[in-house]
Amino acid sequence: MRLLHTSDWHLGQNFYSKSRAAEHDAFLTWLLDRAQEHEVDAIIVAGDIFDTGSPPSYARELYNRFVVQLQQTGCRLVVLAGNHDSVAMLNESRDILAFYTPPWWRTPATRRLSCRCATARRAPSSVRCRFYARASW
Repeated sequence: MRLLHTSDWHLGQNFYSKSRAAEHDAFLTWLLDRAQEHEVDAIIVAGDIFDTGSPPSYARELYNRFVVQLQQTGCRLVVLAGNHDSVAMLNESRDILAFYTPPWWRTPATRRLSCRCATARRAPSSVRCRFYARASW
């Protein structure tokens, strides 16, 4: 199974008063190309997809377009919220992800998130993530 790990995209962020929309768009295009080039089975985004809990609409559009384009390649997407992200905001794409990907489940007692799936090459596989973040989880 080939995994690509990334984090801290901060979509919607401005650099002083300059929008980074074009930069973010170029990054997501580059990431999609790399996933295809290297036949990545899953991309794990470990937080801070957005810069704030209420990102601008263009940032949401970039993210949602990326989700759809990525899933069309057969690559899975694992998204973990970071301290800049709003779980409610990330859940806006839950229906899109559910349509394209197998279900994920979490085990609060062990703080584990798991999924069984087939890789792009149809080999059975699974992904497990373990969390150490907050005691209240």
